[in-house]
Amino acid sequence: MMNSYAAVLVGGKGKRLGNLTKKTPKPLIKINNKEFLKYLLYLISTYDFKKIFLICNYKSNFFFKTFHKKIYFNSQIICLKEKSANDTGGALFELKKKINSNFFLFNGDSIFSLSSLNINKLKKTNKIANIALTEKNNYFSNNKLTSLKIKKKNIIFSKNGKYMNSGVYFFKKEIFNYISKKKFSLENDLLPVLIKNKKVQGMYFKKKFIDIGTKTKLEYIQNNIHKYLSFKCAFLDRDGVINKDNGYVHKISDFKILPGVLKAIKYLKSKKYLIIIITNQSGIGRGYFNIKQFLKLHKFLNFKLNKNKTFVDDVYYCPHHPKELCKCRKPKPMLVTKAIKEWGILKNKSFMIGDKITDKICAKRSKIKFFYKKNTSLYEQIKKIV
Repeated sequence: MMNSYAAVLVGGKGKRLGNLTKKTPKPLIKINNKEFLKYLLYLISTYDFKKIFLICNYKSNFFFKTFHKKIYFNSQIICLKEKSANDTGGALFELKKKINSNFFLFNGDSIFSLSSLNINKLKKTNKIANIALTEKNNYFSNNKLTSLKIKKKNIIFSKNGKYMNSGVYFFKKEIFNYISKKKFSLENDLLPVLIKNKKVQGMYFKKKFIDIGTKTKLEYIQNNIHKYLSFKCAFLDRDGVINKDNGYVHKISDFKILPGVLKAIKYLKSKKYLIIIITNQSGIGRGYFNIKQFLKLHKFLNFKLNKNKTFVDDVYYCPHHPKELCKCRKPKPMLVTKAIKEWGILKNKSFMIGDKITDKICAKRSKIKFFYKKNTSLYEQIKKIV
């Protein structure tokens, strides 16, 4: 059964990151050329939420432009803007105006890699709130709601408490009785009072936790984000699989999407697959077209997919002439292995579809399953694979 609502707090300025957040909100700092928030939203959307609200304040237009009304797997993203900066507690007033039901809340600057099963365990509470807890550590540490213990399922504060808040909460709708349109902190002002009154439960999960609060942490996450994520992926060659291969296709007028492609991609998204295109584009190296034209074509592809309420998650391409003997041209596996590392992809649950022997060799070297594109609707072929 689909969960109804989740919200993500993304309104903070991220002052500890100094110059990095003067022009860019903290959740939108890029890790491997992708916004940190994008990784978080992909993870959250695997939990089957009908809607995920982003509660924005600082540079809110950035969030609206990138995420508003987009679909991640089966979840619709909705951006809400605070009229004034009311901290993490007051920010929930914007959500109060939109829903009247139980909901999950996530911090927008951290990832706690829970499973769908773990998330649903948090709903089993008779208290106002249930918080996912992780062990305190010296490197990634939440300074708010720390030194915690669990006693008879309830959270208590203790000098010897070995747990801390993970930034993942389940709230009953009664929490809105404590939410008003004023500036106050959820972690420092409201939850400590509710904890002392035994209105908050906690559950410890032995999962990995990261946050992007400092520059040192950002450097670590840049190289290790894949350790905190676990997605399955459908790798698709482009020419001959997604569109008719007329040779060095680069004009929109020549880009003919093959039968069943739009439906196949939407179906894969409903099954929680990332869609990543892996393509050799030697036409760039040969001078037939340039990278700007190539990217414009993929923007057109996503435009067509967006009209069908779906999209391609990423594109990895080799722009080199075959004579350059580069490291990224298929059948070499570099593009696939790079995608696997950057996205945290599970090889044993992923597959590739291509139309050439170079695609097959690339998949074999990457240790993922391979299927030749059949002379039929891609949707019909995908249904038999998934």
